[in-house]
Amino acid sequence: MKNILISYSIVFIAIIGSLQPATAAVTGRLALDLGQQGWESALVWRPTVVYSGSSFMMWYSGEANNGIDNIGLATSGDGVSWARYAQNPVLKIRALSWDSGSVQEPWVIYENGEYKMWYTGQQLTTQSITVQSIGYATSPDGIQWTKYSDNPVLTAGKSGDWDDKWVYRPVVVSTGSKYMMYYSGRSNAGTTGTQVGVALSNDGIHWDKQGPASAFSKLTLSRSGWDSYSQFLGGVLKTGAGYMLAYYGSSATNDPYQIGLASSSDGISWFPYPDNPAITYGSSGSWNDGGVRHPVLIAVGDKYYVYYSVDKRNDGTRIGVTILPSSQYTISFSTIASSSLTSTIATTAASSQPITSTTSESTVALGTGGVSSNLLILAVVIAVIVVAGAVFLMRRRPAGPKVREVTAPMIELRRGPPPRMEVPKVTEAPPAPGKGFKHCIHCGATIPAVVMFCTKCGKKQE
Repeated sequence: MKNILISYSIVFIAIIGSLQPATAAVTGRLALDLGQQGWESALVWRPTVVYSGSSFMMWYSGEANNGIDNIGLATSGDGVSWARYAQNPVLKIRALSWDSGSVQEPWVIYENGEYKMWYTGQQLTTQSITVQSIGYATSPDGIQWTKYSDNPVLTAGKSGDWDDKWVYRPVVVSTGSKYMMYYSGRSNAGTTGTQVGVALSNDGIHWDKQGPASAFSKLTLSRSGWDSYSQFLGGVLKTGAGYMLAYYGSSATNDPYQIGLASSSDGISWFPYPDNPAITYGSSGSWNDGGVRHPVLIAVGDKYYVYYSVDKRNDGTRIGVTILPSSQYTISFSTIASSSLTSTIATTAASSQPITSTTSESTVALGTGGVSSNLLILAVVIAVIVVAGAVFLMRRRPAGPKVREVTAPMIELRRGPPPRMEVPKVTEAPPAPGKGFKHCIHCGATIPAVVMFCTKCGKKQE
């Protein structure tokens, strides 16, 4: 019994050892620095990336010193080293229009031979943003863009709605038969802060708002409390198994942001990776010492390429990249009670290839505990129970009757001289007889050569 329990304990300990170990956060590297041209000399931020299978295209917000943003393009062969398009920006503000103040925060997908972009358009005064809405544009090559003639496609809600002040920062996922947009909204009342809404569309242009995404439940704080003060939605990636989310948060008001990952089976209830944060900021004086924000992730083979805004203290914002192994970030199929929104999305979802993802900066509530952490906890609990049971049983084992040992008889070896051995007696041959004599053919005696019978044994010599 003791050996059996010990064997089980060893097995469970082996299971624990085979589970995914905790992974330390990484800092990544610089992908796109501040631009030399005036339109992007202050900030480059909030990237969105499309991977074609052999090359990468990145659209990003660029900001001038006067606070006006336009959208630029960069390309790459490996997803790490980037070259700006010479004729940037590719999407610009338009005077006397709904987006005359800034165009920024693009989200791009490639579908059916066409690039589709949703972006934030602003109207500005010298002091503040007066209007924020969401526009739409298309392109055959990702360079020459045509804005939709009836922009904006998503506007603020009617007075008293949760989003009656602004709608901005779109995140759009194509399910194959519908489009699902996550977007940020604010109310004029200012009592609820920024919330995340969801809208559905058949064509990417005409949207049906579903209201605040109340089905999002608050992300469980990580073990280190890295996101205990704030959490913001980043990019969403649809995969064959579900959805992956990159988000960011901080532990206090002035602490730098860090990036975590979460997964979902329905795009509404999110489950964070247990060893978040995945990406962190650098040491004081480094290029990324101010924090990392606005993450977007894309699938490249067995890796996730994560692009994000990088703040350097007192020196603007740039774009960084980190490559993570996708095997460490699996989709969780844990579920929360389904909402009507979840049901609507689920009934229209169809399989589609993950092409792009981008960003949205909204305080968002997301799911509870990751699957890998639950498995680890379960394995530890089982191992502890088994070991404790083994110790208990060994201590409680009753004493049985004493069994007399029986030994086989041993062969006794006597000491002393070895037994005497008889050596056969060897008869020496008689010497040769002299002249006139011979040997008896029977007894060998020497007898005269002329006698017919032996004089010793009497036997005839023939």
